[in-house]
Amino acid sequence: PRFQDSITSKCDPYWWSQLTYTMNFIPFDSDKVCMGWTWYLGVDMIFFIMGVFILPAYYRSRLLGWLSVITVAGMSFGITVWLLVSHNLSVYVFDEHYTDYSYWAYSKPYTRVPAYLVGVAAAWFMDELEQKGITRNNRPTGLAAQIGATVAAVLAFLVLLFLTLIPATDFGY
Repeated sequence: PRFQDSITSKCDPYWWSQLTYTMNFIPFDSDKVCMGWTWYLGVDMIFFIMGVFILPAYYRSRLLGWLSVITVAGMSFGITVWLLVSHNLSVYVFDEHYTDYSYWAYSKPYTRVPAYLVGVAAAWFMDELEQKGITRNNRPTGLAAQIGATVAAVLAFLVLLFLTLIPATDFGY
């Protein structure tokens, strides 16, 4: 049928990239990916493979594990900033530069890895708290803990608010 032409025309040259989870690189343009809705499977597989190397590093030495996570996240932030600056990209959805952002950065694992690493770091942090004897059942409940939790929640909300609203501004220009 005619409605499947858009799918089959994209799958003919690059069908093998779905099988090898390289669809975020081959083809480089995410609009030309066979079964475009599966782009995140390639990202997840690359993160899983990376985790196979990071987790043993943490098991051998916590410091080495944390340093590897911080290094990979820092490299990702550096690459993302470089892409934003060098290609004049914008994450603002209603901007003409968003199409370029989608092409260069949105679906690429090297710009999305910090979100995965937050999950890895959260698990490690929870594990370290449990090893220190701090669990959900015996967490601090005093006034200082309540104030600290409230301040942390307010700061997190303000950061999210800033990150949500800054694209709606002119970025200071």
